[in-house]
Formats: sequence, C-alpha cells, structure tokens
Amino acid sequence: MINIKPLSKHGLAADFLRTYKNAIRTTTYFERTSPSRVLYLRPSQLPFCAMGFFVNHATKGMRRQQDFSSAFYTTVGTAVHSVMQNFLCQSGKFLADYKCHECNTWHRMSYKYECCGFPTEYHEVEISYKGINGHIDCIYRDAQGKLWIVDFKTTSIKGAPYKKRDPGVAYKEQIETYAVLVELQYGIRIEGFADEFIIRDNPMKNDPVMWNRPLTDDIRKRVKQKLSRYKKMHRAALNVKTEDEALALFEWGRCKDTYCPVCTDKSDAKVKQKLVDAYKFGRKRKHVPVRRMAELEQERIDALKVNKG
Repeated sequence: MINIKPLSKHGLAADFLRTYKNAIRTTTYFERTSPSRVLYLRPSQLPFCAMGFFVNHATKGMRRQQDFSSAFYTTVGTAVHSVMQNFLCQSGKFLADYKCHECNTWHRMSYKYECCGFPTEYHEVEISYKGINGHIDCIYRDAQGKLWIVDFKTTSIKGAPYKKRDPGVAYKEQIETYAVLVELQYGIRIEGFADEFIIRDNPMKNDPVMWNRPLTDDIRKRVKQKLSRYKKMHRAALNVKTEDEALALFEWGRCKDTYCPVCTDKSDAKVKQKLVDAYKFGRKRKHVPVRRMAELEQERIDALKVNKG
C-alpha cells in the first residue's frame, strides 16, 4: 500500500518555507567595505577591539560578511533612520545639514527643513575629528533650547523595558562618544545623549522608549581618555606587518563585546592562535598590512571615478 503524504507538505508554501529556513540557517552575504571604515576609527566600532578588528580584516579583507539575521535588522534599522529623520526633522528641532534640490543650496548645521517652497533633504552631521569619522543620527533641540545627541535604534515590544533601563555597554559608549566629538569638532554645548528605541512590531501603536543621560565633565574626561587609547589600538592593528606584531595585539586586552568571535574564547592560547592564523592567512591573501590593503582599495575606487568622469 502506497502512503501518500499530505499535499500541504509538497505545496508552494512548504517549499518556500524550506528555502526561507535554509537561508536563515546557512546563507551568508558579502559586500564591499568602504576603505574609510577601515582606515579611520568610528564611534560605531566602540568599544574597539584591536584583536577582533585585525582578525576580521586579515581573514575577510575588504569584504563584510552578514548572515540573514544581521542583514535583516541592519536593513530595518536603516529604514527606520530614514523615516524618523525625514518626518521628525519637520518639527524644526533637528540640527543637521539640509540640501535644497530646487536651488541646490546647502544649509549646514541648521534647522532649514524647507527651502524654495519644498522640503529639503536631511543629511546627518558628519564627524571627522583627528582620525575619528562617523555620522550623527540626530542633534535634537529640546523645549529649553538645549541640544541632545540622539541615536535611533529598534527593539521589540518585549525588549523595550530592558532597553529603557540599560541599552548595553556598546550603545552607551558609542552615544556618549558622539556627544563629546560634536562638542570638540563644532564647539557647541551638548546637554546630554540618548538612545531612542523604536518598536519594530507596530511603531504607530507602540510608543518608543528612551534611555538618556546628561553629559558631565567626568564623562567628557573618560571619553577623551578612551579615544586616545582606542586610536593607538586601531593604529597598531592597521600596521601589523609581522607575526610578533600580530601577537602583540593580545597585550591590549580583550574587549567587552559579548559577540566578539575572538575575545569570547576564554583560552588565551586559542586567542593567540587565532591571531597567528589570521596573520598567516592575511599575508597569503595580501590582506596584511591591513592599512595597505585599505589604501589600495581606495586607490582602485578613485581610479574608477576618474575613468567614469
């Protein structure tokens, strides 16, 4: 007697679901990394890990690898940023760079969300300060006229209460660093900083939650000290030319990122072996020194621009 399986297991829905689940489990996606993300320290990389940075670029070169989950949430986050900035800036409370596409005028560090009778295009304020590069999601002017640095993040309904109490070490360090860098580069007083978590489930029905703190002199001092150390770590990782220099990155210590593929290994011997393996692999692929690899990529991009022009 032939046992015929239910048609539901052979239908389009079941077939597509298998493809979907397989993509989540096994598929990775690579895209080119901008040389500037390698050559310059970025607040979004904090807390910076010299070992993780070196191993990543020595093995992957100028490619950034993402799995289904990370790509999904990154894309959702990008969409949320765009919507929040384009709509909320019309409150007149977002200090940013705005471009008018009617008269082609830039309104730098302003609240000019309209020009020539049309909405201007919102551009995040850029940070470029002594080898540190990045972009500010939002500089918000409150009802008292005080300025706050705000990062837009996403979360679930379930995760919102936890994010409001504690957004995590990385988010805290990144946002307070942005606040200090804005003061240093633009000479404006920042009152404090905040992470605004937009609810992914249904943002129209669920209010966002915020974690915020004032920017104190103690924080300013601590951020400056950390940045000085991070810049040295970044420079050391960029300039590794020998196996001994690769192993020397271990002396900078482990980072606090719970997802770091290098530092989460509790065995010092295994961590050092990862550095050696990455160095040897990187030398064969010409990914080491990392600085030279990124510089060559930038030269390639510049040449393409010239040819297209």
